[in-house]
Amino acid sequence: MQMAAYQTKQFKKWNKKNKIPNDKLLNAIKSIDGGSGIVDLSDGLYKVRIEKNKGKSSGYRTIIIHKKDFRSLLVHGYEKNEKANISVVELREAKQFAIDFFNFSDDYVKQLLESNFIFPLEEQ
Repeated sequence: MQMAAYQTKQFKKWNKKNKIPNDKLLNAIKSIDGGSGIVDLSDGLYKVRIEKNKGKSSGYRTIIIHKKDFRSLLVHGYEKNEKANISVVELREAKQFAIDFFNFSDDYVKQLLESNFIFPLEEQ
């Protein structure tokens, strides 16, 4: 089964400014299932480092909802020097959305795509 990868409108807007190539984002998602630089925040929510230019320690942090061989959603991105971590409220909301996201039917995901709430993340 091929995993479906998406990004929220907020993430897409953030990435438009930062210009992280889709293949790098897809590699970050793939790295969740065995890579380094991954923090499991529970409930299918992960913090994943993406290198900028000088290595992962000076790069970006992304919050990704992910279930292996199912679907993934990039929900939040920030630079390490912008903030140390997401807030407790952001974390709680993201965890609840992760639980909901995995329970959404394929038809509902299609509706989210059609309403531009989420966008596909495809190789460039």
